[in-house]
Amino acid sequence: MLIGNQTKARLVATLAGALVALFSLVAVARAIVEQEPNDIRAEANGPIMDGDTWSGAFGAGGEFGEADWLKFYIAKPGTEVSFDITRGVVLENAANFELTTASGDSIEGGAAATIPDGGTTGNITKTLSPGKYHFWVVGITDGPDFGMTWQIEAHGDFATFADIQAACSSGKAKLPNLSQAVASAKKALNKAKKRKKGKAAAVKKAKARLARANKALASAKSSSAAVCVVEQ
Repeated sequence: MLIGNQTKARLVATLAGALVALFSLVAVARAIVEQEPNDIRAEANGPIMDGDTWSGAFGAGGEFGEADWLKFYIAKPGTEVSFDITRGVVLENAANFELTTASGDSIEGGAAATIPDGGTTGNITKTLSPGKYHFWVVGITDGPDFGMTWQIEAHGDFATFADIQAACSSGKAKLPNLSQAVASAKKALNKAKKRKKGKAAAVKKAKARLARANKALASAKSSSAAVCVVEQ
């Protein structure tokens, strides 16, 4: 069957649009080399995003106290992140890697990895709450680093700081309606208490409604507060 030029043009345009839409859904993986100085939290590179591969090296002079810091953000509760770690130079010492809070505090429960003497790979997988975090390449803790190289491949629903701000604004926007729902539920309960017939059932139903409204409001306040306090 012959296809007219106009029909061909429409098919090509439709296909092109579909391809653009498809590619827009695929996260672009980035290969990024650390930028010095990033030896302290305030100088952390980043933010880390899903699919990123970050790499770096410690100074060849083997100075004590060197470290590399990266930062990342989490906007959604219960977000699991995973870091596949490769140590490019095998030395006669163990190398340490750790996730920390924004203030540099350790995170309990499997948020650190040690690649032992002779080892080259490790992994940190952790479920985190909304906030700002760091990936800390601690390095060799019991001797000079002697030019140790490292690489991490990151996976998870990481956020940008713009995502954090959007989540904060969205959370705040929901609070007035939820507060109104609580107020309405309280009025319904007071009205139920004044009933003469079916009072017990009406009060029970109104109390359940109020409990749900209070729970929804408390959850929204908690979620909003968690993201709104995150600093860049």
